[in-house]
Amino acid sequence: MANRGRVEEECDWADELVRLTELTRRGIARAEARRARRSARVVRLTTPLRRLRVVDSLAMIPRRKRIRRRITSESTARQIAPLALERLFRQRLARIHDCRVPFVVRFSHRPTLRALGRYHRDRCLIRIFPYDAIEGTRSVEDLFEVFLHELAHHLEYTEPDQFGGHGPERHAGLAHSPLFHRIHETLWSRWHAVRQAVPQTVGSSE
Repeated sequence: MANRGRVEEECDWADELVRLTELTRRGIARAEARRARRSARVVRLTTPLRRLRVVDSLAMIPRRKRIRRRITSESTARQIAPLALERLFRQRLARIHDCRVPFVVRFSHRPTLRALGRYHRDRCLIRIFPYDAIEGTRSVEDLFEVFLHELAHHLEYTEPDQFGGHGPERHAGLAHSPLFHRIHETLWSRWHAVRQAVPQTVGSSE
C-alpha cells in the first residue's frame, strides 16, 4: 500500500511538472509574440518619421547654407547700411515731394523670394526687404523703386487731396486703386525729371 501511494504521488508530481512546463512554454511563446508585435509597431511608426527627418534635413539645410553663403559673400560695398540708405532715400524724396505726415522706414534682414516691401497703415511704417533669397542683395535703385511704391501707399492714405483724390479709393478685386497709380506715376515722373536735370549729382554724390 505504501509503495502504491508513493507511485501515485510521483505520478501526480510528474503530471504537475508536465502541466507547469506546458504553461511555461505557452507563456514564453506569448511573450515572444507580444515582443515581436511591439517591435513591428515601433518599426512602422519610426521608419517613415526617420525618413522624413532625413529628407527634410537634406532639402532644407543646404538651402539655408546657400542663402547664408550668398548673403555673406557680398562685398562690403554692396552690404546694406540701413541708416545711410534711409538718409539717401529721404534726400531724394525731398527733391520730389514734401510729405505732410511723417513716416518710419525699416529694413528687414530676412531674405525673401517674392516680397519686396510692405506698408503698415496703422503705424505709417514702410518696410523694405533688401535681400533676395536667390540673388542676394538687391540693388539700390531697385530698393528705391520699392520705397517709392510703398510711399505711394502712404500718400494715398495721408495726402489724397494733393493728387486729386478725396480719400483712399479701394476697389474690390484690385490690388491698387487708380489714386495709387496716379500718385506712383507722379512720383516717378518727378524723380525722372530730377535725374535728367542733374544725372551726375543724383547718381554719384548721393
